[in-house]
Amino acid sequence: TTTQTIRYGLSHTYLQQQKYDLAYNILYNELLPSLQEDEKMNVYTQIITSICIPTKQYDMAFEYIDIVLASSNDDNNITIRSIKADLYYRIGKIEKSYHEYKSMSVSQNTNPSITATIYYKLGKICIKLHKLDEAKLYIQKELRITIQTFGPISNDVSRIYHDLAKLEEMHYNNLQQALYYYEKAYQIEVSLRKSFFHNDKDRYEELVLQCKETKQCQGNLHYKLGNFERALEISIETAEGDDDDE
Repeated sequence: TTTQTIRYGLSHTYLQQQKYDLAYNILYNELLPSLQEDEKMNVYTQIITSICIPTKQYDMAFEYIDIVLASSNDDNNITIRSIKADLYYRIGKIEKSYHEYKSMSVSQNTNPSITATIYYKLGKICIKLHKLDEAKLYIQKELRITIQTFGPISNDVSRIYHDLAKLEEMHYNNLQQALYYYEKAYQIEVSLRKSFFHNDKDRYEELVLQCKETKQCQGNLHYKLGNFERALEISIETAEGDDDDE
């Protein structure tokens, strides 16, 4: 109705102004009673993400999350369960966050971006819990889905190769494998850099810096491996720049 639209608009304005109490009053006290059950769940979710979490009212957030889950016909409500898992992580309950994400079922029908995000979060959490082999498994799953979704040349794929390289370097001390992943990332970044040369100078300059940072990571690994000449060559290449993309 028109009244509901006005209330939504006013609550949005209050949220932009960070007037959380006023926004909450409109959403909870004025809007919720007039809505159908499925619409109420959307408002509860908005209250959780836009009011409870920014104002660190975590107990209230968990209370409303449980209301939404109890009212949902979807036992695997990934959106609200992801919010719950992230909230556990935020307050330091890493094991609970891990188990919440692990219990989510993903299938071929799940949005690939959502599936990739779940694997990304699980990889990050597993590293925190020192479940390194499991972390690697989830990062590799994220990589496969991301390549299938966006193709092999994308910034997301480059970022995942960086994550794998850091895991190999910092947690397995497998420097050769880390070098391999950094090289995969670098080749993607060079391709992206060239593609943006003529049509987006800002993005191009970002990728120039990204390529240099990746080369520096490679140089550091060569130095650790005792390949001092190659480390020096990379240092010179990075200083002079190799971005002749015309």
